Amino acid sequence: MKKTTILVAALIAGGIPLHAFANEKFENVRVYFEQNLQDNDAEVKFEATGGDAGLATLKVTAPDGRTVIDFRAADSKLGMRHLILESPEPKNDGQVQKDFPAGAYKFSGSSVNGAVLEGQATLSHALPAASSFVRPAPDAKNIPVKGLKLSWGAVKNLSSTVVIIEHARSGRELKVNLPGDATSFSVPDGFLNPGTAYKLAIGTVMENGNASFIETQFTTLAQNTGGAKDPGADPKKAAAKTITEEEAKQIAFKAVPGKSADVTIEKKLGANRYVVEVITHAGKEVDVVIDMATGKVLAVEK
Repeated sequence: MKKTTILVAALIAGGIPLHAFANEKFENVRVYFEQNLQDNDAEVKFEATGGDAGLATLKVTAPDGRTVIDFRAADSKLGMRHLILESPEPKNDGQVQKDFPAGAYKFSGSSVNGAVLEGQATLSHALPAASSFVRPAPDAKNIPVKGLKLSWGAVKNLSSTVVIIEHARSGRELKVNLPGDATSFSVPDGFLNPGTAYKLAIGTVMENGNASFIETQFTTLAQNTGGAKDPGADPKKAAAKTITEEEAKQIAFKAVPGKSADVTIEKKLGANRYVVEVITHAGKEVDVVIDMATGKVLAVEK
């Protein structure tokens, strides 16, 4: 028997776990790049999954040697098994690419039971071509709540296609991962509610996880044609709208250049108004109040 085998056997017999003798691999590590064409922003996402035991620490080193992540679950006995960490989403002008250069990222960490883990993932800045909306058309109105079949333009050489339908006010979201060659998806009856504005996003995803997203908005028919009533939507108010939330955002951006973080609806003096929260290029939050019927800017509140 070789000396190394005898040594390992002796360590185990003596109560010293094998992970104290050799490093283990993460169950999964990933780093990938995403862009949003509508907002013209970009971000990098990191993912790390440990083994059965939770992670006590996680460190990620960039290709240039800088530590870009240094996570510690210092006082947790269970740790964190799966971590997804995202960078901010600044304008896609090279800031993210500069801070997170392309190349191999080294992952190292430890689990709560003392195991040492290591792994590596490669980041590329190459992005897939974006798709295009076919049905519904961008900012379409009076979309039926039943029998809606989404469709979009084909893009070659994709790993997958992501479809997201979101109602921001209620937090309801439908997200599906489809094959890369998919160009349509039938929305399950019962998900959409009448008189409601939804955000629709289509993401084209490469094998390495890099993705390009396009976004738009559509509004369903105001009358009740089936499905449960959405507590966050008032069909009477929806029917009275003459501008959509997306149109309100564009009006707000003309008044205050920046990026929209949220859109809410309020009623004051008997009139419905949009309140568009705009994050300026300087990072300040500004509320732009817009009349829902006329699109007129009623106030800019800092």
